[in-house]
Amino acid sequence: PPPGRRPRPGSPRRFPSPGTCNDLLLLLLEAPEPAARLQALAADDSRRASLLVPLGHALLDTLLYELEEALKRIAENNKKDAAAAAGGPPAEHDPAYSHNVGYARSLLRTAGSTLKLMKAIAASSAGAALLAAAPLAGRTAAVSITFFDLLCGRRSLDLKVRATGAAAASAASASDPYGFDPRSLLASLCDVLLRCIGSGRGDELVGALAAADDLDLAVLRKVAAIVAREHLLPHAALVELEALLRRLSAAAEGGGAGGAAAASSPLEGGVAAAGGDASADATLARLEAELGPPGKALPAEEAQVEAYSEALGELVCDSAPLLEAGAAQRHHYASQAERGADAAAGAPALRKALMRELKGLRGGQLPLHPDAAVFVRHDEARLDTWRLVLSGPVDTPYAHGLFVFDVYAPPEYPSIPPLVHFETTGGGTVKFNPNLYADGKVCLSLLGTFNSANATEKWDPAVSTLFQVAVSIQSQILVPHPCQNEPGYEGVAPDSAESREYNAKLRLYTMRHAMLGALRSPPAGFEDVAAAHFASLRDRILDTCRGWLAEAPDDLRPRYLAALAQLHAALPPRPDGAPPLRPHT
Repeated sequence: PPPGRRPRPGSPRRFPSPGTCNDLLLLLLEAPEPAARLQALAADDSRRASLLVPLGHALLDTLLYELEEALKRIAENNKKDAAAAAGGPPAEHDPAYSHNVGYARSLLRTAGSTLKLMKAIAASSAGAALLAAAPLAGRTAAVSITFFDLLCGRRSLDLKVRATGAAAASAASASDPYGFDPRSLLASLCDVLLRCIGSGRGDELVGALAAADDLDLAVLRKVAAIVAREHLLPHAALVELEALLRRLSAAAEGGGAGGAAAASSPLEGGVAAAGGDASADATLARLEAELGPPGKALPAEEAQVEAYSEALGELVCDSAPLLEAGAAQRHHYASQAERGADAAAGAPALRKALMRELKGLRGGQLPLHPDAAVFVRHDEARLDTWRLVLSGPVDTPYAHGLFVFDVYAPPEYPSIPPLVHFETTGGGTVKFNPNLYADGKVCLSLLGTFNSANATEKWDPAVSTLFQVAVSIQSQILVPHPCQNEPGYEGVAPDSAESREYNAKLRLYTMRHAMLGALRSPPAGFEDVAAAHFASLRDRILDTCRGWLAEAPDDLRPRYLAALAQLHAALPPRPDGAPPLRPHT
């Protein structure tokens, strides 16, 4: 962590020796007949799911982390350079500045090796198809869009460091201490993306790109222009990139994609005009007519609390066919539950513990309030398979969203903690918290997935329960300033630019995936909960999102407006004659 920020005791390294791991994998791929080996693995459904898909997730998540974190450090230092140029203290005297230089340089170097590994995998038809097809297509699309936006979109305005291409290599150490070569990064990602699209499963990836909420065609056009002008790819690849642009533009005209105009990038000068949203005024006018004028968030009144409890009181804890064959939303631990059926049947301690816990949950143990609630379902035939839905607490970037977790109690439970998988990830594309990963991993000391020096935070078979897991996630992870959950960042001020920027992204994700997503595709077993929750809190949800829009940074404002308009359309209509949330004055 940067100087002055102490690492969280016992926190594991996120990427142990990533460069070494990449080099080893590259050696394996460069061995005789690697394509044939990869093809054989991809043809084996079991090994593809257990080996290749996790590898794809790891590569994409690692690459995105390395790039975002490195470029964030460069942006931080650029602000310090600007302050020094304006008469402030010399930036090089700041220990955090020097740390940022070294850390960003290390991350960019490793990102280069991660991209090299991805290129080696995508060089084979099987590897390219792996990244282009479900379940990785959405994640590949999201990482590519974020990558392009970082290098060529509005955020790239903060990255004005001199690129270190071949022509500037001799002066790199003097002019660019980071080794930041956006041309090379851009060329490598375009190469991987085009190889994936050219595979037999490329249509899935094109569809995922077209459907992505954050696709900005202006940024992609800028990418194509830079690649062509700088001769970063062969002519045949440029033709393929133009073909991709035409396909995505056609999808956008049909309502499938689009975006605001891009700003200048570290590769190109000039600033493009920001895009607008013609329906913005109409959306806000409709909201003001229904809700009254905007203002500070209002606390839940007693009548609202009673109405929410009445609407959802009978839905808090129940059973549902979570393991039903052919279920639309397959339980994450369905296979493990099937394999452990005999062991579970012969585990009296497991059944006794779960029966005791279920009695408490049905007896009013679960919180039920407009400000935060927990809903539980267990499988109709088995008590070891559960699904939890947590409503995001107010005054957090998760407010009023519905967040889904699949839970499985192994036969050894309660001697060991349950397995918990986060489901609200936008199809594996969104990381909602430093402790909630896009691949569904939940980092929590209580679950044994996060190392903690504090013994009271760990699983205790004598007292720990599923209820404790639920409220721990809600109170320790779904917090007002989740940036502070990152090891080394506990001291970040709640009103800091870093925390505000982090929350701005999470609020948008909540609107898209925990509100709109839950409305359009309610969690299996919780259809009645979703309907009642959003109907009861309709006005409060829209008012909260309107407040988030008012605080959104300019580059995210068009996306907030689009999400708010869609949310308004998806929520049930207001009852005729209902008074506004805030009276007009």
